[in-house]
Amino acid sequence: MSALRQHTEPEVQGSLRDALDRASVEARRIAVALAQIDEALGAMLEVTDGSAQSLQVADLLRQEVEGLSVFLALVAQQTPPDQPFDPSGAGSALDLRAQSLRLTGETRVPDHDPQDDLWGHAGG
Repeated sequence: MSALRQHTEPEVQGSLRDALDRASVEARRIAVALAQIDEALGAMLEVTDGSAQSLQVADLLRQEVEGLSVFLALVAQQTPPDQPFDPSGAGSALDLRAQSLRLTGETRVPDHDPQDDLWGHAGG
């Protein structure tokens, strides 16, 4: 089975710096999406006069993910560019296939469709 696997799956190689850069971009992408949710919740609260607690939680999550993005980017900058790293093991542990493909470098970020994360799992 492993010989078949070698022929059907692309071999993903790269550096640890590349993987950290991709993780930083992923965290930034999530932070941007959370900011959109935060704005939508804010607009809903103005109309419905609801509790601001959900808005505060959404904003906190956005700030935490944004901080994670910055942290990962800085760690990537400090990582030697030639430090080898195979992201396939870590990527295979993720539940969301589209996210796994982005983080392992098998697909590009700009073409991401959130529906891929909802309906396609990393395992297949």
